[in-house]
Amino acid sequence: MNSPILKILFTDFSIHTNVEKPIYLQLADTLSLSIKQGKLQTGQKLPSTRDLAIFLSINRVTISKAFDELKNQGWLESFTGRGTFVSAHIPEIKPEKLQDKSNNVHRTAGFKIDKTNYLKNTYFVPKTPLHFDDGFPDPKLAPLKELYRAYRSQLTRSGLYDKFGNYGKPHGSDYYLEAISNHLNQTRGLKTTSKNILSVRGTVMGVNLVCSALIQPNDIIVSGIPGWRRAENNFFHAKAIHIGIQVDEHGLIVAELKKICQNNKIRMVYITPHHHYPTTVALRLDRRLELLQLASEYGFIIFEDDYDFDFHYSNRPLLPLASADENGMVIYCGSFSKSFSPAFRMGYLAAPENV
Repeated sequence: MNSPILKILFTDFSIHTNVEKPIYLQLADTLSLSIKQGKLQTGQKLPSTRDLAIFLSINRVTISKAFDELKNQGWLESFTGRGTFVSAHIPEIKPEKLQDKSNNVHRTAGFKIDKTNYLKNTYFVPKTPLHFDDGFPDPKLAPLKELYRAYRSQLTRSGLYDKFGNYGKPHGSDYYLEAISNHLNQTRGLKTTSKNILSVRGTVMGVNLVCSALIQPNDIIVSGIPGWRRAENNFFHAKAIHIGIQVDEHGLIVAELKKICQNNKIRMVYITPHHHYPTTVALRLDRRLELLQLASEYGFIIFEDDYDFDFHYSNRPLLPLASADENGMVIYCGSFSKSFSPAFRMGYLAAPENV
């Protein structure tokens, strides 16, 4: 009963009866932590269940359940007539000389990393009475009742396993892709089939996938400035060279792009022609046609971000660049974050089939 092991292991041990975790698991966690910290060494014998029960003033069955749990996990092993020991296959661990770190949160990695700003300033929730944002519609206008009915209808139909019991196809639901294709053909003037569509979880994912698959280190990506920081972060992550071009009241200055093309091999142009972010100006028709011509002449990708296409007030918008793309130079990307809600994370990429 005066075993020094008992005092070392359980001096600070306290039973919490007001938590969901059973007592035997609390005890098992304490013992496994002692092994991890080197307080109990490989092959070391543990006190008997009887001695532990008396020392901790808990039921002996509880001790046995804790031992069984640790044996199942591989921390302990028992031998008839000899007792219970720390498993022989566990490598020897030097005892911790520092304070107990079991509850500390890791704020810095133990391995070497390069400092980046991938996630810097990407999310902000205003606390002021007036809510200024990037133009998100009032949530009160969202078709919540219609969405609720659609979800309820799907959840009460047969075939739930096919809908929710597996991961589904990696490129997305065939029905969803067909619906997106029809939607783009009818509202944007595109000429697509479901084979041209890839389901994504928003525009950021679309940019990331294109950068990961089609951009190599030191490739040149051109976009308007000021621009969308999240897209630019993906260019940086892909180790591309980013060149910014000024935007005036008629959108991206395509004449400047032409000068760059004459002296550099451009891989991709990222553009939001309907509403440039954040100035909201639209790309003028003649510049759109010139941009498509330059892409065909110099062989660069046009990544067309369908930013705010569904929102227009004074007149009908110009159709997307992709609708006039005869040579397969445009990758068209959009989402339903403004039409439904950013929380839905639904989007699409439209591109030639081989992409």
